Amino acid sequence: MQAECRAQPGAPPAAARGSPTYFITLRNSQVLVVRCDLDMGVGKIGAQCGHASVGSYKRLMRTQHKPLVTMWERGGATKIVVRCKNQQELMEV
Repeated sequence: MQAECRAQPGAPPAAARGSPTYFITLRNSQVLVVRCDLDMGVGKIGAQCGHASVGSYKRLMRTQHKPLVTMWERGGATKIVVRCKNQQELMEV
């Protein structure tokens, strides 16, 4: 099964396939940006997002940002997945 990579009506451009990028916002949510141009199925996308989430968590726990990660955990460890068209759009996000 392939993931659809279409913009949802009213949705901001930027969730569906490829190599995820991640960061924690001031709202204490982890945002995973997925590229549409990599032609990955939904299972592969989910697996890659999981790897990215755990990897970023482990990396941040070894830095001075550990208190921010703790706040994110206490807030429910929210994750948001958004899509982008290609690497160029990813770099703009």
